[in-house]
Amino acid sequence: MVKLVLLAMAISPWVHADETALTALPFESAFATYQAYKDEAIGDWREANRVVDHVGGWRVYAKEARQADEADAHAGHGGRP
Repeated sequence: MVKLVLLAMAISPWVHADETALTALPFESAFATYQAYKDEAIGDWREANRVVDHVGGWRVYAKEARQADEADAHAGHGGRP
């Protein structure tokens, strides 16, 4: 019984903590800055194909992706490729 009283006395400071400290936590809803989905205007696919052809075609995009993957793969090697 004495041990139970001592345990209750030891826990007491945490149980009766200052209530203002608990209510002072900032809260921002995840939905506060929510923006609903909006359809984007559909562009001209012929113009998009012309731009890709002007840049160098799909091979340029594939090369850029491959270079990015290789850079990520060597990131943990002390910066050496």
